[in-house]
Amino acid sequence: MEPTAFAIRVSPIISDLVYSVHRKARHEFAEPLIAAEEELGVTVRGLLGDLTDLALANTMTEADASVRGRYAPEGAVQEALEGLLAAGHLNRQGDVLVPADGMRHVLEVAEHARSQAAASLWSDDAATHAGEPIPAVMAAAKVTDGLLASQLKAPEWPDAPHRLFQQLSRMRYLRNDSHAAAWSAHGLTAGEMVVFTQLWRDQELRDDPAALASLSERGLALDGRITDAGRALREQIEDDTNANDAVACAALDPAHRVAWLETLDALPRFEA
Repeated sequence: MEPTAFAIRVSPIISDLVYSVHRKARHEFAEPLIAAEEELGVTVRGLLGDLTDLALANTMTEADASVRGRYAPEGAVQEALEGLLAAGHLNRQGDVLVPADGMRHVLEVAEHARSQAAASLWSDDAATHAGEPIPAVMAAAKVTDGLLASQLKAPEWPDAPHRLFQQLSRMRYLRNDSHAAAWSAHGLTAGEMVVFTQLWRDQELRDDPAALASLSERGLALDGRITDAGRALREQIEDDTNANDAVACAALDPAHRVAWLETLDALPRFEA
């Protein structure tokens, strides 16, 4: 299997496995987290949802939060951070945003729920085996200043199922960065890309008249619908994303790629 074909096949499997842990954590292990969140008046979903391990490692910066929320409406990430800082849930230590004791407790409970969910799905041996190729893929990845680079600042979890969840999440962050590199190479902004993708998928559009106007000026949209030129470019961006991903996937030989795909596909999922 060629690297690009592998990237296309493996991406939805990885996403499904990651979401499966999140689903099981919410459905079977969420009560302590909900109680901790209600007591403090915060939530670790949204902006903090994928920054938990960074925050617990005392390595989270505003830049990390910005790249995590790169598709959020303009100013939304900064507003959320300012609210957490004003409430005393986060404290500045130089460039780092350190969680206060109460927030740290909530983040620990959130990660414990994910750890329990992963361990209930995957045995230590299965998780260890499924994670074996990931270090080689990560080492070959084109790491810039994107989401993957920010997440690599956090240490890996010691228990194998939780660690596999974290590693697979990082594979998703790699694809996130591959996608961002693809659309930015075509001169699009994050806000434009959100609307562009919604047009492509025929979804309800974000209220962003400037982004829609910009897409229309470029001939990518017309009367609130994607044009043929827009569809061709959006599909090219998907091809470019897969090509970017293939750089890291090429670290594995073809037989290894096939074996790993089969291993990942065989892992249990949780369906709500």
